[in-house]
Amino acid sequence: MSPVIDEALNDLEKKIENENEISHSLTEEERKILKSCDLLELFLWTEDQMAMGNFHVQGINENCLDIIFGNDDIHEKVKEFVEDYFWMRTDENLQ
Repeated sequence: MSPVIDEALNDLEKKIENENEISHSLTEEERKILKSCDLLELFLWTEDQMAMGNFHVQGINENCLDIIFGNDDIHEKVKEFVEDYFWMRTDENLQ
């Protein structure tokens, strides 16, 4: 993400938190897990989109993989999941 956009989003987030008296604190491990899960969700969405023929998201998918495997700040369990992940249609009869 652009450093300018990142800074603007951080400033906006702080403003909203202050205006609404929201306070939160995450441990470093919780922050790492949240960031990893957020990225995993984006990766899985791109996989679904590409499976349906939307290859406009292929660059986003590749960026997700670059970040997941090129960043020490991504939780190891997410790396393991993505490494073994294979998209397949599920049986609609399974409940």
